[in-house]
Amino acid sequence: MNLSGVPVRGGGLGFGDLIPSPRPVRPRRQRPRAPRPEETAIEAPFRLILSPSTLGGFAHATLPRAVPPDPARIDDPERVELWHSRLGVRRVAADGEVTIDETSDPQKAVRAIWARDEELPGPIGIPLTSLTAQNRKDIVRLTADPLNAPPQPVEAERLYLTALGSWLELHGRWNDSALVAWDHEATGGRDQYVRVVEPYYLFPFGHRCSLVTITERKIKKSTDPQARLYQRMFITIAEPVKTFSSLELPFIQVRIRPLVTPNLDYALPLTEPPEPAGSVPDLGKQAFWPTIGGVKFRFVLDCLDHEGKRVVLPAPLLAVAEALPAASRPQVVTAYETDPERPIGADGQSVAMAASTKPGDTAFETIALRFTGTPAKSTSTPRLVESDVVVPSMRHLAPASPRSRSTTRRRT
Repeated sequence: MNLSGVPVRGGGLGFGDLIPSPRPVRPRRQRPRAPRPEETAIEAPFRLILSPSTLGGFAHATLPRAVPPDPARIDDPERVELWHSRLGVRRVAADGEVTIDETSDPQKAVRAIWARDEELPGPIGIPLTSLTAQNRKDIVRLTADPLNAPPQPVEAERLYLTALGSWLELHGRWNDSALVAWDHEATGGRDQYVRVVEPYYLFPFGHRCSLVTITERKIKKSTDPQARLYQRMFITIAEPVKTFSSLELPFIQVRIRPLVTPNLDYALPLTEPPEPAGSVPDLGKQAFWPTIGGVKFRFVLDCLDHEGKRVVLPAPLLAVAEALPAASRPQVVTAYETDPERPIGADGQSVAMAASTKPGDTAFETIALRFTGTPAKSTSTPRLVESDVVVPSMRHLAPASPRSRSTTRRRT
């Protein structure tokens, strides 16, 4: 009789019955690699290799379909579609009959199993593409790499294959990753609308935000009816309000606005891939000053000081990518602290620099504030370094120059 609870081999005699049975070995999932000739691999969009679910299947157009000539166009020929295939989910009936269900289903999804950028670089001289090489690599890692636990596939609302190219409606969403969202719409092998959302935060106050890049195909002039790709970038705020309890900060709450910036400037001349203007040297897109019309964009910081009074400050802030390596974070601090526009003008507003026992005993008429911060992966911790304030006793003694500079030292 086995009282140990350990599985044993049965059928033998003596002590052989107490030999534990080997545990089943869980197969190791395959890391992303180039697809083999016998594996389903669809290059759509450009340089990104997709593969459907194991339950995926394709419905096929079995008869040619003609499109009559357009009478408004001279010598417009008749066009004939020979074939197309549409992604769905295979359903097997009790009698074994297989049908393709094209309605929405969790299995109507694809994974990006490979990016051709892993094998060789992309073509040179194409500065504007809907997805960058890094975007494609990130999508592969997020949808197919088992080291990203668990990888999340992309919803394929539409995936058609035709002789003239693919038709796509793909939607991906992820948490705590290099990409927050990816939406891709294409018709006839041509991108129509592509949205890429990357996680950032604003230094030094640490509000979480996203850098949104949208690429759209548009016809801008009736005299030149060619549909070209146009791209724009802007920032959306994901965390409008931050609360603080640090004694090194005069504010207990900082609310930021607007929640969506205007379109940002691109660095000129255009790079491959394009990057926003105002980048920190050597950090490129991973840390930059949001710039509009050649001027640093000033966010509005709507603050509450230690007495609960409202203080409104316009301030340029650094956008820092969550993907920034930890070794590069000191460069962010240096770039912020050495920038000539670092002082934040307070325009004489009264700011309570610390908690008070009597209303107004820690409040000063404030001219400017200088902050710094400690960057982390997805946020930063701010602190006040210096403030230019008006001390009432100094104003009484020297009315012509009442300003005094106060330096805040970090407690150790």
